[in-house]
Amino acid sequence: MKEADAQVIDFETFPAGGSTGDMEEISNQYMQSAGVSFAIVDSEEKFVRYPLIAKVGPPLTAFYGCPGEDQPLPGQGVGQSFLTDDDQLGYTGSLLVTYADPVVEASGVILDVDIHSTGQFEEWTVIARNAAGATVDFDVISAPVGPAYSCSAGGFLGPGDSLAFQWTLRSPAMIAEIQSILIEFTGNATAVGLAFDNFSPSSVGAAATSYGCEVNPVGSLTVLAGSSSVGDVVVFGVDNPFGTQSVGSLPLVLLSLAADAAFPCGTQFPGLGMAGAGAPGEVLIDLGSANLVKPFLFNALWAGPGSPAPVLAAFPEAPELVGLKVYAQGVILDQSPSSAVPIGLTNGMAIVVGG
Repeated sequence: MKEADAQVIDFETFPAGGSTGDMEEISNQYMQSAGVSFAIVDSEEKFVRYPLIAKVGPPLTAFYGCPGEDQPLPGQGVGQSFLTDDDQLGYTGSLLVTYADPVVEASGVILDVDIHSTGQFEEWTVIARNAAGATVDFDVISAPVGPAYSCSAGGFLGPGDSLAFQWTLRSPAMIAEIQSILIEFTGNATAVGLAFDNFSPSSVGAAATSYGCEVNPVGSLTVLAGSSSVGDVVVFGVDNPFGTQSVGSLPLVLLSLAADAAFPCGTQFPGLGMAGAGAPGEVLIDLGSANLVKPFLFNALWAGPGSPAPVLAAFPEAPELVGLKVYAQGVILDQSPSSAVPIGLTNGMAIVVGG
């Protein structure tokens, strides 16, 4: 058996060198390096066309995002390129990934899975099949339920707009039997385009993407170094970009096995925001004792705006954790007697534990 390289195909460059181009066809360019080829197929899995590279920004080909055409929200970790089905909105067929040799597991992200202003919803089903075409595993990515949220760029911003959603697939028997992956649209919305990225063809890749509805400042929780792979350490950065808390305040990060029920938004509470005295803050993770993981304490005090305080979180060397989804949120505690913002909450971070 030949294992595909444990790499991430981000569609920014080709294995042989050179950058991908906007609207460039992708077929077997990654076959030699990663053992996979790509095609768009119809409901009978007959060839329709090859998928295309979509670059962030105009022309509109895959989705209209909160910041603009084919534009993810900040912090999604998807770079400037992703794979789409054709050169305009309007679902034209399923994406078929075919392997030269079977693998045990795979992962990737799909962007902008949201609810439209009409109430119609987007949903993608990702199916791993064996050589006989039987389903080995599947993952359903549905638009999250919740209120619309605002964005400085305007436009209708349904839940899930411009966010990256991770999917993971694995052979239940942990043997190399995944021979193909089919990504098909199963929602009821129209004018939909595929945006597929960060494909780990033979492993579950570690991933960390920010979320929240801009009540808490974007960029207040980031990843400074490391990864969420088993046996690794991720270094979070906790910051208050508004500077409304005292230098020397205490940062920490909370981890939960579930997001807040309003994901990708959260539940607002007065006095927990970083914007100023009494400003609302969004609790973006489930704080119930059944899901809450012990907090990770600061490694250095907060040094002021633009200097995120490092908070280290170690992921144990436990293979059973691979593919686990956890949710993180930072907190800065200002213990100054005259503090106008004693507690400030950051944006959230959705994390997938990698292998």
